[in-house]
Amino acid sequence: MISEYPKRFLGCALLVLIFSGFAVGGEEDTSEHIKQGKKYYEAKDFEKAYEEFFKAFQKNPGDKNANFWLAQTAFQKGDYDSALMAYERIMINSADLNSVATARIKLEMARCYFQMKNLDEAEKMFKEVMGTEGIPDAVQKNVQIFLVTISRMRKRHFLNGALTAGWGYSSNVRSDPTQQNDTVKTILGNVRLTPASDSPHDTSYNNTLVLSHRYNFANSPFSWKSVGVLYQQGYTNETNQDAQLLAFQTGPSLTIDNKFIFDFKGLCNYMEQDFKTYLKSFGLSASGMAIINPRLVLTGSVKCENKELCQTRNKDAKNTSFNLGPIFVYGNNRFSSQLGYEGEDTSANTDSYTRWSVNFRYDRKLPKGFGAHLGYKYQETEYEAESALFAQTRVDNVHEYNVGIDKQLSKQVSAALGYTYTKSYSNIGLYRYDNKALAFSLTYSF
Repeated sequence: MISEYPKRFLGCALLVLIFSGFAVGGEEDTSEHIKQGKKYYEAKDFEKAYEEFFKAFQKNPGDKNANFWLAQTAFQKGDYDSALMAYERIMINSADLNSVATARIKLEMARCYFQMKNLDEAEKMFKEVMGTEGIPDAVQKNVQIFLVTISRMRKRHFLNGALTAGWGYSSNVRSDPTQQNDTVKTILGNVRLTPASDSPHDTSYNNTLVLSHRYNFANSPFSWKSVGVLYQQGYTNETNQDAQLLAFQTGPSLTIDNKFIFDFKGLCNYMEQDFKTYLKSFGLSASGMAIINPRLVLTGSVKCENKELCQTRNKDAKNTSFNLGPIFVYGNNRFSSQLGYEGEDTSANTDSYTRWSVNFRYDRKLPKGFGAHLGYKYQETEYEAESALFAQTRVDNVHEYNVGIDKQLSKQVSAALGYTYTKSYSNIGLYRYDNKALAFSLTYSF
């Protein structure tokens, strides 16, 4: 995809693809319009630069220099049709150009065809440029990148995946109450909670396999994406908390101008706990991403899901959620935030709830392949009906703090170490707890 290459390479022919000693037009092409246009061009004011170059073109339509700069500016504006026409006017009057100069114009035309997704013409002209004697090595390497990219863009099937092995520690595996000497009022009387020292802590291992496939439809902005996930977690002592998850999503994807991506998927999940069927679910999801500029990306998603809880009666549920938030990138820094909502309607009204959350995260790229992050999440959950046992409606507030570091060990292997502290407050003492979790993982991507 075009977005996989630096924009300064694709968008600035004068700085990256210019040939050594290359010139289009003669010394006489120094009109005031050309001079003024170049000043605007260097200042990246392409609208005013285009106006000046167009005025020069109107005075002398056959002026190669005026046409060349008019085409360069049109390309920067994203008007590839106008740029292509200007280059074609130069080629019509190219009898006095040497082979290297002609190749330069063909190179610029090839870039226009590339941006217009006319891959056949782009490939043809790139190959003609490669076959020209006297082309600098740097230009040949850049043209080769384009040819490889065209080959990849014609590819229909893409399959990749990741295999992760992890180890973890949790100070409170079952999220048991950790407020010592706390008393909970129930309709049966007051109940004193278990002291914090009795909260079960344990170590665990986990394995995750993720497989992703994308099929690109020919000459279409649509593709079809599928993702499968197999997850397994096992505890050293609390084996009744062992879990296995199988998840699958598939559906169409739409990409517009490499700036807007929309995914629509059907999904299904199957989960076991202690090797017994715990959850079955299916639903639909939609997500979108808008690349506003190289530093700002907006993301959003919505999901509707039907859940069947197999180990508990009257707890089948319909779940709806959405998430929305921006991502800011500045140099080696990445800031992201997300606002989330989740609503769940269950057969038992006391378990139905509405939940709001807000999430902040800061990522920093460090030298020698290292990276680090800091994060915070706040979540508030309000249940719809009063609990018959506690004679009140439950409200939970959860704070989660996390910090981590990662290292790219090789092109395909990475390691990560993270720490998370969770503190849950609730108007019902039974649901007040804290947890300290440590996780280490190794991931192999393919």
